[in-house]
Amino acid sequence: DLREQPDERIRVKLKELAQTEKTVSVDLIRHLVEYDRRRLYKGDGVATLWEYCTKVLGLSEDQAGLRIRVARAVQESPKLKAALETGALSVSAVRRLAPAIKVADAEALLEKAKGQPLREVERVAAEAVVRAAVVQAPDERPSDGVPAPLLPAVPQIAAAPVRTAVSQLVRQRNPDAVQPVSGEDWRVSFIAGGGFVRNLESVKNLLARRFPQARLEDVLGATLELLLEKLDPARRSERRRRKRALRRTPVEVRGIPRPLRDSVLERDGHRCTFETSAGRCPVARYLEIDHIVPVAFGGPTTLENLRTLCRGHHVIVTELTFGEAYIERAIARRRQE
Repeated sequence: DLREQPDERIRVKLKELAQTEKTVSVDLIRHLVEYDRRRLYKGDGVATLWEYCTKVLGLSEDQAGLRIRVARAVQESPKLKAALETGALSVSAVRRLAPAIKVADAEALLEKAKGQPLREVERVAAEAVVRAAVVQAPDERPSDGVPAPLLPAVPQIAAAPVRTAVSQLVRQRNPDAVQPVSGEDWRVSFIAGGGFVRNLESVKNLLARRFPQARLEDVLGATLELLLEKLDPARRSERRRRKRALRRTPVEVRGIPRPLRDSVLERDGHRCTFETSAGRCPVARYLEIDHIVPVAFGGPTTLENLRTLCRGHHVIVTELTFGEAYIERAIARRRQE
């Protein structure tokens, strides 16, 4: 019974199982490659490798599609095959990188993608594919001499730096669009630069407690509301009226003052400060301010006695300090309120 196993045994076993799963996944791809090369599915009563994976092996359509694409990719690229088998790239990373390998330098791509999270692998692959399109663009002209649609004119590409030309090409092929999809729903699409995405991630982290699902409509909608509060004359007048009314009405201040909270977050780098044997917690969302010495034990609300914790570690610290029963009572009280 797992419930009777000691904590350290559970930790060790999970690491072993995760490594085994990676090994088995790579081995499955290797066997699929050979199975496909020999066309063995013809003798197993199915017409395609897809049918074999879904009907015989029982893989879901998503799992089958991913593994077949990776199997075909490593057949075409020995370098991808080596990266997969050595663990330099995961199965999902190989899938994302496969199209770029065909049009760019494999060694350079693998070096950039090695050990990177999947989102960074996607960025590296997308940049390589579009960069190749920019380089080839001067030759992509119809016989009548008219420039191909959605491609910048040849002199512009030749004169601009490659990165600038990449951005120009991507934006011309993907213009901004605001399209209705129902009576009150709209599809908004546009291409954004790296700085925009980094700012967006920061705003999503800051609004994580308000919008746990971090839907772009919610996050960008709140940002637009904030801009309107600052720029719209009518809203500015209403805000001034509310401030005058508040000054006439005494307000009880509870909790940690906003300036002090901001100072704690800035000092801690807007990241959880909880430390484990694996290092500092990397979470930058659902951040909460915690008293190192609790107020109940006489701890002051000062910069030195405050720290930043993510919600999960805040709960753990509170449980260790006050016990699980305290947490349960606090949750029940909050829900009742």
